[in-house]
Amino acid sequence: MIGAAINLIDWFIPASARLSKWDLGRARTFVVAHLAGSTGGLAIAVFLKNADPDPGFHVALIFAGVLIFASLPFALKTTGDLTAVGAVSTQTLLAAGLVGVYFYGGANSPFLPWLLIALANGLFYLSDNPESVLAIFVANMIAFLCVWRLSGALPHGVAAERLSGAGVVSVACATLYMAWLAIFYGRLLTLESALEREAARHRDTSERLKLANRRAERANREKSAFVARMSHELRTPLNAVIGYSEMLIEDCHDVSPSLRRSNLERVNAAGKHLLSMVKEALDASDADAEAGDVGGGVNRPDLKTQVSDFGAKGEAAGLARSAAVRAARATAALGAQRLRACRH
Repeated sequence: MIGAAINLIDWFIPASARLSKWDLGRARTFVVAHLAGSTGGLAIAVFLKNADPDPGFHVALIFAGVLIFASLPFALKTTGDLTAVGAVSTQTLLAAGLVGVYFYGGANSPFLPWLLIALANGLFYLSDNPESVLAIFVANMIAFLCVWRLSGALPHGVAAERLSGAGVVSVACATLYMAWLAIFYGRLLTLESALEREAARHRDTSERLKLANRRAERANREKSAFVARMSHELRTPLNAVIGYSEMLIEDCHDVSPSLRRSNLERVNAAGKHLLSMVKEALDASDADAEAGDVGGGVNRPDLKTQVSDFGAKGEAAGLARSAAVRAARATAALGAQRLRACRH
């Protein structure tokens, strides 16, 4: 049932009036208010025609205003311009309401709520230009006061007590319409509050992401500096060990026994293997830093796992700790002998 009613309402709304939820909500309010409001206005016009002993052109004007008011949803479907039909609606309500106030009751007229609805209509559908709405309202009121001043007195076609029923209908219609607008604006404010809260959460998340990014960039710079220092601190002495051992190996052909040569070769092999592992670790660290700068999603290397892997490689190559110690001692002793020989 509700779905069928919404489909009926949406039939009057062209695509140009559905550009946003706000536009669609205003268009639906326009259609419902004019279809339902014209029913109440038509009932009041029929009552006045039967109650007025001398219904004249003023009743015809009220009927015409109600019919124009009822036809505006069709005008919206045809033109798609909610602002224009909203202005016509405001002027029609003001004209019909002031005619009713003039001929039926004056300050006690059942048509006074129509003036309130007309003003609310204009401010709702012409919210981008409220000055024009106020100008239309003031111009109509000035015209009414001028007519009243020139005529000298307001006619009383129907007794005030007989107009009470029409007054109840007008007040009920105005109350329902204002309640509808209040509900619409309440939902709109709730939606805006939710959007503001969501925007605030996004801003907070953005700030935290910026802070995390700055911290990551600082850590990456510190890591790059550490890698550069380690490259120098490790490679320089290792290259010295390798070069020194190669020199000793070349010189020990005639003066060193085979065991000493074997120990030197062990030192040389151990230094080369350790240098290759250091290069591998540093190259992996550089590659990880570059990947982190580009994608930000590459996992950091596990240093403990890398050390374990390097230990396993060392063991597989036969580089036991005791052998390395013996090789170092042999290298130191040989170096001392060579230095004494050079002095002599």
